[in-house]
Amino acid sequence: MNRVFTTITHLKDYKNLALFLLAFFCYIEGVNTVIFFAGNYAFSTLNFTMEELIVFFIIVQTTAIFGSILFGIISDSIGQKKSIIISLYIWIFTVLLAYFTSSNDNYLVNTFADLLNNTNKEIMIKSFYLVGLLAGSVMGATQSTSRSLMSKLTPDEKKTEFFGFYSLFGKSSAVVGPLVFGLVSFISGNQRYAILSVGLFFILGLFVLHFVKDNLKPAEN
Repeated sequence: MNRVFTTITHLKDYKNLALFLLAFFCYIEGVNTVIFFAGNYAFSTLNFTMEELIVFFIIVQTTAIFGSILFGIISDSIGQKKSIIISLYIWIFTVLLAYFTSSNDNYLVNTFADLLNNTNKEIMIKSFYLVGLLAGSVMGATQSTSRSLMSKLTPDEKKTEFFGFYSLFGKSSAVVGPLVFGLVSFISGNQRYAILSVGLFFILGLFVLHFVKDNLKPAEN
């Protein structure tokens, strides 16, 4: 506990780094919550069969590999901060897509069902496969690019100390995000509204991240 308080004391001298950690805490809440509840949401809300769940997770895992490689190239080209911002916009779009296409009685689902001559159930399944593809493409990328930016912003002599705090933020988010998702789901009686609560984490993280300066030297952070 003393070590944590010492780190917090030192962190106040690095305001830019503290802003990034706050942004990271917000959006990693959303990432971890998606990881924890995606399967449950598909099974309980969309009534996926076991075979459909397996296909969904294969899509997520496959695109996660290619997404990490692609965003590694992108971050080398335009910088880590901009890459994270792109990934957060994709996360927000993914959450909205999951919300608007996961109800049988929905104008968007009905429209695509008519256009593609599919049942509403088939459209919901295909839409959630697309959700899995998008989520997978940025799941690993958001985490790996965040570590890269953290390393860039942290002074060499403080890396061990601050990366311990970074790890603590990541673990804390594994509690808060799912708790909010479960609470919203319980109060509303509908996991679709809980999905929207996940989007708020990404929006808040994106807002705070805009104030982070990634062109400073670590000593100036």
